[in-house]
Amino acid sequence: MIVRSFLLATSMLIAGCTSLRQPITNPVTWYAINNAGAMRITVYDFVCDRRMGNVRISGRGETAITVCGDNAGRASFRYRPDGYQAMAADWIRQNDIRNNQRIFIQ
Repeated sequence: MIVRSFLLATSMLIAGCTSLRQPITNPVTWYAINNAGAMRITVYDFVCDRRMGNVRISGRGETAITVCGDNAGRASFRYRPDGYQAMAADWIRQNDIRNNQRIFIQ
């Protein structure tokens, strides 16, 4: 009986935590282009007010990233390298990004 109560309480807690994340509204998909080796970045979405950490950008290719868009279909976010590279890197802000736009990440 105690185990069943514990499992029920744990599942309710997990369900409550996962429901706190807002869905992506007016999705805007942009492409990160990386000419160097693979890297990871952290993205902060201003429209949905959320952080997306540990986004893997493939080396010498494009990676699609979907963020929230405003009513005009434009995204506003900032990004920076993740991990060791983040110690020396400032946030790079991108405003008015449209669907299918490409951004060079270095």
